[in-house]
Amino acid sequence: MLRIREDQLDVLMPPRADFVAQTCAHVAAIWRAECARLGPQALQQRVVAAILRARRHGFVRAGAARRYVELVMLLGAEFERLPWAHEVLARPRPNIDTLWRAAMAALDR
Repeated sequence: MLRIREDQLDVLMPPRADFVAQTCAHVAAIWRAECARLGPQALQQRVVAAILRARRHGFVRAGAARRYVELVMLLGAEFERLPWAHEVLARPRPNIDTLWRAAMAALDR
């Protein structure tokens, strides 16, 4: 039986170009200065990397993946390592709304 690892699947099935473009435009409208500093190519790379990370956590629907990208833009690419994020993402079926609420609570502290 053929087994495909998640990292191999990312190469075989990259995020759709139209979704990446829409997500880049979405985050550029919210984080104008940060996205201008990054430039279009680096922004696209960051968005694609975040979408792939979202997939690994089970966030495969467009809305959930986009919210995950927003968290990356807001908190940084390594936010998953924060205790509150790790707690949510370590669950068997993490929920993007639970992750979002945990992020907002952490920011309010």
